[in-house]
Amino acid sequence: MDMIQSHLYLELSEDKMKKIKIFDQKKISELTRISKKFLFIDKAYDIKPGVYGKSRKKISLSDWFLKSHFKNEPTMPGSLLIEAMLQTVVTIIYSDDKFKFKRSLIVKTQTSFFKKIDKSGIIIIKAKILKKTNNFILAKAEVHFKNQKICDGIFHYINV
Repeated sequence: MDMIQSHLYLELSEDKMKKIKIFDQKKISELTRISKKFLFIDKAYDIKPGVYGKSRKKISLSDWFLKSHFKNEPTMPGSLLIEAMLQTVVTIIYSDDKFKFKRSLIVKTQTSFFKKIDKSGIIIIKAKILKKTNNFILAKAEVHFKNQKICDGIFHYINV
């Protein structure tokens, strides 16, 4: 690659980086107003504010929810997978300056489960805003674990 191509690549990369955001747990907690103790995402990345993004959560067999859910058969509770999807969606919503000071309340969910999580590893949540107005947001999300789709959902929010 010559000097001109290299410079162009750097400009494109820097421009893209301005639009795509990465958040650690501290920033996610600030945006969502959810305490770190109840966050089910460790990191949000590839966030295009108000449009789409991904998050991740490291799961360990020593996590309280795996130890507590089904004795002798640890399984990640479906309700916590839904919570991880919801937290990813609201991180995307609140990262948009237009929605930063609003509250989005979940009013309807439709979730399907395909497999269980019963091992240590990292869950990946992919989410996208399908429709948004000043008062309503429709989003979809899905959870992946070890390259397999675990669950997905459609979520309806109202903005207050």
